[in-house]
Amino acid sequence: MKVKFADGSEEQYDDTPFAFGAEGNIYCSADKKSVIKLYDNPPDKAKEAERISRIDTLINTFNPTKDDAYWEEFFTWPEKRVVQPHVGFRMRYVQGMKTLEHYFLSKAFARLKPEERGWFIGRIAVAIKLVSAANRLATMGLCYPDFSGKNIMVDPFEGRMVLIDCDSLTVPGRLSATVEGTTTFRAPEIVTHTIPVPSVKTDRHALAVLLYWWLLLWHPLNGDKRFDADPDKDDALRYGADAIYIEHPSDSSNRASKQVLKARMLGPDLEKLFHTAFVDGLHNSDKRPLPFQWQSALYHAYDQIIPCASPRCDWRFFIATNTPRLTCPRCQQPLGKPSTLPFLYLMAHRRTGDPNDYATDESKAHYVVGWPGKTLHQWHIRPDAAPGYTDRSNIPDPSPRAVFEYDEHNNQWYLKNLAEHDMYYRWPQDGANQWRPWTSNTSVPLVSGMALQLGSPPVHFRANVTVAKVG
Repeated sequence: MKVKFADGSEEQYDDTPFAFGAEGNIYCSADKKSVIKLYDNPPDKAKEAERISRIDTLINTFNPTKDDAYWEEFFTWPEKRVVQPHVGFRMRYVQGMKTLEHYFLSKAFARLKPEERGWFIGRIAVAIKLVSAANRLATMGLCYPDFSGKNIMVDPFEGRMVLIDCDSLTVPGRLSATVEGTTTFRAPEIVTHTIPVPSVKTDRHALAVLLYWWLLLWHPLNGDKRFDADPDKDDALRYGADAIYIEHPSDSSNRASKQVLKARMLGPDLEKLFHTAFVDGLHNSDKRPLPFQWQSALYHAYDQIIPCASPRCDWRFFIATNTPRLTCPRCQQPLGKPSTLPFLYLMAHRRTGDPNDYATDESKAHYVVGWPGKTLHQWHIRPDAAPGYTDRSNIPDPSPRAVFEYDEHNNQWYLKNLAEHDMYYRWPQDGANQWRPWTSNTSVPLVSGMALQLGSPPVHFRANVTVAKVG
């Protein structure tokens, strides 16, 4: 069929839709580069005018891709308004990806090809892109009211993610709510109708549920507890007024007996945020983590990933903790070699007048786990650098600043300085101010109790080193 757009241009599209929605159908272009959503004919002219206004507002006013092409890969955002044969809009066509539902539903997951199932490092990358997209919308004041498995396309092997169905956004006073969200992802206050419409605060709940389910393969509220004999009432209570986290620290009434992967397996940063989301914030929307907090925690988790020792493990990677007899939580394979791992605890300056006044509490510090060939970057050596893109004025520098090396014959770890500036180190027996120069392109052996100054203080991190026996 011939499709005409508001700007006067025309394109050819298939006559038969390939996807169906509550408000309309999706058709693919003849060149397979774009798709259009054609809305069903509305019951009156006012409804049609509202749809036209919504599409134009999304294209011209609330468009996260309009002034920054970086974000185009994260969204299938409305690009052009369709005027004939019906009101609708054009968006880009996403190929080679599956919706999250294929990974949440066991039967659908079983039908996926091995390369489509991805690996754990790809799941972390997908999660980073998801929260980055959510943060982009939140900073613009946009509510995406239907974060769910059916509206997110992913490739967990390549680490790609695209948010689709972007025409239902809600902006108070500008774009009215058209959907409440999908049942299992709705915030409790939406389920109980305590509030009338979704908001950026209810988005935070849905985002946390998605992340938990995606990374740990289980819904965070789906425990063994039965709230009511009637399935509909049970769901209303489970996700609404009586919702309780399956890993609640003091209430074990809703544990999931068949759940294998726990939040602690994702490292301390993500475990704390899931506690905040589902204990502190489950019934208090003001306490839910913001998207940028998830973004930071996921980047930290990425710094702690190591390969699994089993060639048969479908995840192939996992997050390492300072634990004797470290095993992959996915396949239970113990780590073989190396039998030790270096943990670098990054300590930031306290922002006082004393250049040596650095934080000392390692329990509150982010740590990086070494692996042969793993590199440190600008955001690992300077607290004011960020690993994620925010805008054109803050583009992360991917150049490596240091690299981990391992001598397997002597079971000795090294860190090589790849930066252009000098770094410094201090042995455990050295005095507090006895720093030794560590020039560019030289390596230092890593031993427990030593400290690394990753550049001049106070602008660079200081790292406390622990070489832990984990195998």
